[in-house]
Amino acid sequence: MIRIRAIACSFLVVTSVFSARGGEVGPAAGATRSMTMKECVLIALQQAFDLQISAMSRSIAESQARAATGAYDPQLTASVGFSDTTTPGGFDTMSGIFIDSQSDNIRASVGVTGLLPTGGSVTVGASVSDTEGTTGPFPFSNASGQGPFIEIRQPLLENFLIDDARLNIKVSRQNLQISIYDLQQAMLATINRVEESYYDLVAARENVRVQESALQLAEELWKDNQKRVALGASAPLEEAEARAQAATSRAALLSTQRFVRAAENALKGVMVDDYAQWRQLTILPGSSLSNDPAALDFNTSWTLAQQGRPDLLALQVQVDQQQLILKRRSNELLPQLDLTASAGLSGQARELNEVYDQIRDRDAPFYSVGLSLSLPLTNRRERENHRAAAAQAEQVRLRFRQFRQNVMIQIDDAISEARTNYERVGATREAREFAEQALTNERAKLARGASTNFVVLQLQRNLTVARSDEIQSLTDYNKSLVRLRFAEGSNLETYQIDLTQED
Repeated sequence: MIRIRAIACSFLVVTSVFSARGGEVGPAAGATRSMTMKECVLIALQQAFDLQISAMSRSIAESQARAATGAYDPQLTASVGFSDTTTPGGFDTMSGIFIDSQSDNIRASVGVTGLLPTGGSVTVGASVSDTEGTTGPFPFSNASGQGPFIEIRQPLLENFLIDDARLNIKVSRQNLQISIYDLQQAMLATINRVEESYYDLVAARENVRVQESALQLAEELWKDNQKRVALGASAPLEEAEARAQAATSRAALLSTQRFVRAAENALKGVMVDDYAQWRQLTILPGSSLSNDPAALDFNTSWTLAQQGRPDLLALQVQVDQQQLILKRRSNELLPQLDLTASAGLSGQARELNEVYDQIRDRDAPFYSVGLSLSLPLTNRRERENHRAAAAQAEQVRLRFRQFRQNVMIQIDDAISEARTNYERVGATREAREFAEQALTNERAKLARGASTNFVVLQLQRNLTVARSDEIQSLTDYNKSLVRLRFAEGSNLETYQIDLTQED
């Protein structure tokens, strides 16, 4: 099984070697290359622009998901400061004479703060302060410190079951899953376009053969008429009619040859990311149009779609995402009741070394526990946000139901189209066989002189139309099966392609 890995920093890597080409991807200039449908699909999965763009979206979503978890990264804070304060003496009418003072203060603190998985926060740190100065002629010195200490704030109502950090992480992970589904859907769409373009190329080349055969028949009739005119068995007008038919067939052949070039370019356009390298390559389809009957069952196809259509699965993730947002908005309606607690060691003395001794000897431990309540008087903003979130959740749910219904209709239409086109294949085949038999019989009658040149020319045109109709019905049948597989989301399995996600 060929395994295609969707990698975060690149697009897709097909981790198998093409058995028919020895791993070759780029063509030689001016070369002719026979390519099967599977080879074209695998090259498209490597090179298609749509997949490269979708893979970059996935890479962006991965970075955003990792960035959301950064809310739990601890944050280091540190500060240091110095202040010099001088107060001149004077006289106060209330207190009388006051003396001057001067002090120098050095303070420093360090701490680590982080969020808890329960919605709370914790801070661990230490601080120190040293002040020296004079009050009048008297010197003084004072030092204090805390540490290590811990402070915890834990929500009990709002932000307890879910908060913004946890919401953003879950939403970003869901967005990542959606981007993976989008990438898979882009792969399905790319395969669908490659298959349809490939069948268009097959049909164009088959039509060239039809027009070549029509030209051959017209030229043969023209040469026969030349001989008959030379022998006096036909009028020159009949030779002119046959010659005109040959010229018309030649013009039709040139048009169909142009269609081959256009079909090749359409296939290259959805398959490769460097058209200049592939421009001069002539692609010869190695796969043909199939007229094998397909097993068509609505229930089977609908089951496959529910299990394998990435766009349907992505919309289900969006439904879950809106429910998560609604849960957050409901939580915001609750009062903010927080439990606060702190504990640590402290010290206070004249000198810093004495403070350190007190902390080391645990002379002055401290702790505190408390509750804080914050209750908005109206809560209008939160109530309106909750109402909007509920409406958005219902909107996404209805969109999901609508999309499921549309998928069911797509599958039903695709099955109906495939059945009709398969019946057309049989009908156009019979028409072509009858047209061939009618032309053969009429040419034999013309050789015996029992028919006219006009009737033979008309039957030649009828045969060309019948052959083109048969090719068109075969093309439509094969393309309708392609569209059915796309509606089912099963065209990856057709080529035994398995997707695995890189961690």
